[in-house]
Amino acid sequence: MLDTARKLRADLYVVAELFTGNEELDNIFVNRLGITSLIREAMTAYNSHEEGRLVYRFGGEPVGSFVQPRLRPLMPAIAHALFMDITHDNECPIQHRSAYDALPSAMIVSMACCATGSTKGYDELVPHQISVVSEERFYAKWNPAAYLTTGEVNFQTGILAGRLAINRLHQELGAKGFNQVYVDQVDEDIVAVTRHCPTTHQSVVAVCRTAFRDPKTCFYSKEVPEMCIPGKIDEVVLEARTIERSASPYKKDLHFINGLPNFTMELREHIQIKDSKIIKQAGTAIKGPNEFVQEIEFERLTPGSVIVFRVSLDPKAQEAVGILRNHLIQFSSHFKSGSLPDDHSAPILKTPFASIASKLTLAELNQVLYRCEAEEQEDGGGCYNIPNWSPLKYAGLQGLMSVMADIRPKNDLGHPFCDNLRSGDWMIDYVSNRLISRAGACAEVGKWLKAMFVYLKRIPRYLIPCYFDAILVGAYTTLLDVGWHQMSSFVQNGSTFVKHLSLGSIQLCGIGKYSCLPDLSPSLHDVPYRLNEITNQKEQCCVSMAAGLPHFSSGIFRSWGRDTFIALRGLLLVTGRYLEAR
Repeated sequence: MLDTARKLRADLYVVAELFTGNEELDNIFVNRLGITSLIREAMTAYNSHEEGRLVYRFGGEPVGSFVQPRLRPLMPAIAHALFMDITHDNECPIQHRSAYDALPSAMIVSMACCATGSTKGYDELVPHQISVVSEERFYAKWNPAAYLTTGEVNFQTGILAGRLAINRLHQELGAKGFNQVYVDQVDEDIVAVTRHCPTTHQSVVAVCRTAFRDPKTCFYSKEVPEMCIPGKIDEVVLEARTIERSASPYKKDLHFINGLPNFTMELREHIQIKDSKIIKQAGTAIKGPNEFVQEIEFERLTPGSVIVFRVSLDPKAQEAVGILRNHLIQFSSHFKSGSLPDDHSAPILKTPFASIASKLTLAELNQVLYRCEAEEQEDGGGCYNIPNWSPLKYAGLQGLMSVMADIRPKNDLGHPFCDNLRSGDWMIDYVSNRLISRAGACAEVGKWLKAMFVYLKRIPRYLIPCYFDAILVGAYTTLLDVGWHQMSSFVQNGSTFVKHLSLGSIQLCGIGKYSCLPDLSPSLHDVPYRLNEITNQKEQCCVSMAAGLPHFSSGIFRSWGRDTFIALRGLLLVTGRYLEAR
């Protein structure tokens, strides 16, 4: 049937509600039939924690996700969801939970970055399941002037006014690229969902107090925890509360499907914090270096209430992000954004990174990109050790890039590598200071990185992993191009496979602190020299080849004759490094 339908409409959008009870089995249907979206339902959640988990699972990328390259590995993904607060064939949420929960649960669902939906009767607070088989009554008609009239509804009915505001917001967030999601379980009943735009770094935060138990018969604490919202709150997008009003008790109408007449909602949109009826007070605090937060104290966040904030970065962080993005454009157009601030950055940043990197020799590239623990220890250093994990394999950029290559496609922001970056500036400083301590072009690369890191340190900590990665990816790919450009035409015009093989030449051939080779004849030209730090005498500093990493990389075993001579042709002659081969 689907094959035939697609012959008529190739762009068919197929939605399925499967009852397998198993996600792996769901995926077989999705892949075999080409299903676009699967129906998922918030009504299956047994408490607010589970409801929040469903939003996180189906609702978009995590906040602070890494910038993905245009070509990347195919990764397993969750089937796209059409996320419903309730479907037609499920028990009525008023019977299952309470009438107060309709509004906050609808808000939580709409904060997911995916298609969302509902069922007729939910917004009108119909207190029973509407049978699709045996129900013969009519739905109520729309009449803006009606007031508690049987068979007629308007924005005074149930949560209809709230639904309109919620849907407007959902549409706006989708259209403007707020595709990152963070779910915070504030307490047993309160869920805060953040939608974040990775281009502008604006956020919208919805704080929802669910009511899975009826507030009239169950205890809810009047003490609501304070909330800390990172950044600057620009406005309250909307605030709404489910309230009771005086009306006749519910009576099932014989002709129309009717909802609870004694429940409605208060709604206010686009107001300032000082005008909020839900917030008691709000203040600004500094939480750690460059971490500005707004502390919110609630007054009337009663069960069945929601409040939504529009948040932007504080001005200093906004400027730092703008400058970073301005400089990252040289590596990728992905970082173009609407408004870029005037650049008051260090003079070195005004020179394109490719110009600085082009001054590096292949021997210096060995220091910038590679160097294992034993090689670094000869220079008095070592590879960076990530707490609760392991030391990096290389002290240079390759050590970081190899770890990031595993973390980035999975957006594994919980990895100890990312924790270390969010916790402090140790790794950031290590990368730049290690190169600055060396002479010549290596130090220039270190200074460029340090100048970029000045701005990196001014942005919120949750954004540091993705921008640190973006800086290093840009620098790393540029450095690889510089290396290939200095090699033979066989490498320059070779396949990706040949180019990656040729990196072994940079990896294994470098200049250490101690000379590993006997001196060449003083009558030869083009022999590199340096001053010995201890004797202050002039000495030759030729490139030497490591017999293997890491065990044959330093000391007397570095230039193990048999291994180095077997490798000489491939590493130095085929790559065009004839002087170093000599």
